[in-house]
Amino acid sequence: MTTPEEDINFDAAKNSLNYEDGASLAEVVTQFTESKIENGSARRYEEERLKSKMEHREPPPQPIKYPFFSAQNKPMRSKMMKIIPTIMLIFTVFILSVWSIYWGAMYNRQDRYVNMKVLVALEEDASGFVSQALIDTTRDPELETLATWELNGFTGGEAVKKSVYDEDYWAAIYVTGDISSEITTGFLTASSLNLTDAVMGYFETGRDYVTVGADIIPTLLLFNNKFRDILQSKYYPQLVDNLTDSSYVQLKNTNVLTSYPDINFEDGAPAPSTVVLGPTQVGLIYMIIMTFFQVMWLQQLHQLVASAVNTRAYLIYRMVIPHAFYLVTAMAFACLNRAFQIPMNNSWSGGFGVLWMIAYVTMAAVGGANENMFLICSCTLPPLIGFWMLFFVIINISGTFSPLALCPEFYRFTYMMPIKCGAELMKVLFYNTTRKAVGRCFGILIAWIVVNNALLPFCLMFFSRTMHKKIKAEQLAKLEKEAKENGKA
Repeated sequence: MTTPEEDINFDAAKNSLNYEDGASLAEVVTQFTESKIENGSARRYEEERLKSKMEHREPPPQPIKYPFFSAQNKPMRSKMMKIIPTIMLIFTVFILSVWSIYWGAMYNRQDRYVNMKVLVALEEDASGFVSQALIDTTRDPELETLATWELNGFTGGEAVKKSVYDEDYWAAIYVTGDISSEITTGFLTASSLNLTDAVMGYFETGRDYVTVGADIIPTLLLFNNKFRDILQSKYYPQLVDNLTDSSYVQLKNTNVLTSYPDINFEDGAPAPSTVVLGPTQVGLIYMIIMTFFQVMWLQQLHQLVASAVNTRAYLIYRMVIPHAFYLVTAMAFACLNRAFQIPMNNSWSGGFGVLWMIAYVTMAAVGGANENMFLICSCTLPPLIGFWMLFFVIINISGTFSPLALCPEFYRFTYMMPIKCGAELMKVLFYNTTRKAVGRCFGILIAWIVVNNALLPFCLMFFSRTMHKKIKAEQLAKLEKEAKENGKA
């Protein structure tokens, strides 16, 4: 039961929250800044002000503030002139050093088109004019800068497709039979020709949706045009010159003179849906961001648990609870793709569950790194947290969204990055591409999870020890200041 005097004091304290003591809203803006909230000085001031109201004494005085360009603020402006250029320099260095990693993946890309190999499989009789036309086409100066054209003997369509499926080549062009003899016979006998599938082209969009569409397909179409031009301008006239006048007259009544073996292209791994770009590209970036959000959202929960359990239980909790969230978030990711009707059973019958597990291990891999770096940055230099996030995104996507064949050798490190591995696994799931890298990708992701889980206790101890030292130093400085003030008094 409170006394009337205590009620009055409490009412006075409540009234003080409305700042009826003269502090305007504009003044409150300068009293409760982000930095003061973070270091606790705003909270301490408000507690002292509330306590003074309840004890019927004057609240702690506010520092006198002046206009920005006043003489009294000259020291403040001097400090600003030191701090602002330093921050600008840091941002400039970060942009020039870290952003250049992403820019560098695309720099002089046209000079590395020759790293993309295309198989050209010839007829059994490589001396046939169709094979010779293909060879002539591969020697075209323009095409030589767009890919490396590897000639091979007749190997059969399935073997050619398997070489592309195994990612030995980006694409293949192959002759399906002894086409030169068939065309020559058609010229001599004036028989109509069906050359629809005489020369085939094969590629797989699933290997890299953007690169195949933007680079490989245009190059193959250009190859086809030049191949046709060579047949028209060089080899068909030679066949006509060998005909008699009567044979040539008969030939005009057929389609032989206008029948050319255009390359018929086949996409062995077409995109199951245009929406597939979501989970295989931008969705991977969102995974990094979402795991960072999770670190932020769990801070109060961590404090609640830390105040009630012993150290061992707390460390186990910190290792386990994030994975529960990764599982749920990964489930939501899989459900999102199901909702947009992206086919998931092209490679495995239980595609939904496989996607769930791929998303889980990818999130767990990047989430563990985010949590450890958050602990290190927040106790040393908190603004580094944002820099870490952007840096982590850039080093993950630079060699993932740009094929490594078109990147400088420096970007080979991307093979061990979690987002690259997650993207490769999703390509297998959605496009049914080669599975030769599945084991490696899962192994790398699990290694990231294990290493980050093993580092988490040490990061927690580093965070606690560093913050304890900082708080202790602040308290000692405060006590020294109070002692000096009391000595002067």
